[in-house]
Amino acid sequence: MKKRSMVTSGLVMLSAILAASSLLLAAGCVTKEYPVTETYYETEYRTEYKTESYSETESVVNTVSGEDTLAPKLYWSSYYLHMRNGFDHLYYSGYELTEFCRHGVVRVEITICKQLQRENIRVVAYDVTKVGHITCPPFPTEVTDSEPTTYSYLEPLVSEEEVDEEEEDEDGGIPSTWQISSEWLTTANSKLEASHRLDRKTIKAESVLADAAAFGFDAGGAKELAVLVNGPEYPWNAKITVKLLWSDEIIEEKTVTKERQVPYEVPYQVEKQRTVIETKKVAIWDFFDR
Repeated sequence: MKKRSMVTSGLVMLSAILAASSLLLAAGCVTKEYPVTETYYETEYRTEYKTESYSETESVVNTVSGEDTLAPKLYWSSYYLHMRNGFDHLYYSGYELTEFCRHGVVRVEITICKQLQRENIRVVAYDVTKVGHITCPPFPTEVTDSEPTTYSYLEPLVSEEEVDEEEEDEDGGIPSTWQISSEWLTTANSKLEASHRLDRKTIKAESVLADAAAFGFDAGGAKELAVLVNGPEYPWNAKITVKLLWSDEIIEEKTVTKERQVPYEVPYQVEKQRTVIETKKVAIWDFFDR
């Protein structure tokens, strides 16, 4: 009986020792903080560009051009007229330009035909809008040397004396001449003097036949154009071609397709690191270990 009581007392004592040890161990643990590097990801955005098509209405300036070959509304020629300081014979062509004045830019181009005989040629262009065209001269009148001269000395037209030797009488009488009336010459020269000379071209007779030649000039708003050809005895050498070259600027509304760069945001992941604090319970004697 006494022996059992001792065993029981020993067990109780051992339990007390174990309980005390647990309490001591629990009382000896503390919480300690540790810095820890942590990897994490964050969403960021970058700007990129893409090409985008779009439509737009805008004003477009287009140039429309063309040409017209003109036919004279008035034509005459005379072997009894020439230009002062010029050549014999005269050919007159009158053109109407009124219907072409609506164009923005108007140029006249005159082409002198290829010569079939070697002859001097002078072509002069006049703006006769203010004075009107020069009408066909009357048939020349016959005069004699005993009569006063009737031809004009005004620039640029003068009458050419044509002596008819066949009419000289058998007794050696005074030969007759043919002249344009002074009244007509005065009127014609007054018109030319009041007109604006646009341009001129001269071709001298050479040993080699001249090829076709052209020259052009700004019509300058002329509504009536006179072209005088002086020189050729043969009408085919006095042939000219007159063209009107015109152009207009037209403004049109057009829908055009264009391209532009459009920005947009693109998300992407960025890897980053940060330091965080973690806690951990350690034995009290490990707290001061480091």
